[in-house]
Amino acid sequence: MKELDYRGTAPGVVFLVGDVPGEVKGFAREAIQGIVRLRDALKLTRKFGAEAVGYKMRCGIIGALAAIGETEGDYTFELIAYRRRGRIGEL
Repeated sequence: MKELDYRGTAPGVVFLVGDVPGEVKGFAREAIQGIVRLRDALKLTRKFGAEAVGYKMRCGIIGALAAIGETEGDYTFELIAYRRRGRIGEL
């Protein structure tokens, strides 16, 4: 099976040349501490001339842009949890 054929994948990558704008740093903070939307990530990539490539639903672009914006540490990580609609709010 090809990796992109797996239904749980939606990879993305972002390329930004130059200094990291404050808005991208803010996006990273919001992605780490809250919830962000793909359309907001794409808006920022266009605004700052970054190149974003995504496959399938392209959700990986969010994490890729957030990784660029997190300049305080030397690494980032991402934890994603998906729940069936009927299990939302349960432990």
